[in-house]
Amino acid sequence: MNTINLYRRYRQMELRNAWMLAGMDKVILPFLRGAVLACVLILAYGVLTHTVEANQTASDNRTAAKLSGQAAYIKSLETILATCLSGGDHPITVGDEIWFCGATSIGVKVK
Repeated sequence: MNTINLYRRYRQMELRNAWMLAGMDKVILPFLRGAVLACVLILAYGVLTHTVEANQTASDNRTAAKLSGQAAYIKSLETILATCLSGGDHPITVGDEIWFCGATSIGVKVK
């Protein structure tokens, strides 16, 4: 605070080099340097955080798409299995071939 008071007093005396005489360059410039460094660090943190959140969102979207594809595949397998386990022969297609499948009871009971 003494430096600021000296500067103010020198300005009242209308000295042209009041800034240098009061030593303001030794007080204000390090403060400004610190403030600029703090702003750069905060900006870097914000950019890094935004990048990480964007990557996480993209990863979540890929995982959701994969789970959706798996659910559709499991549903089609359930349909084929239900067809094969019903009584009689039923045609199913595997690739570009037609297969007959079916379940037949043999009359043996499991205890």
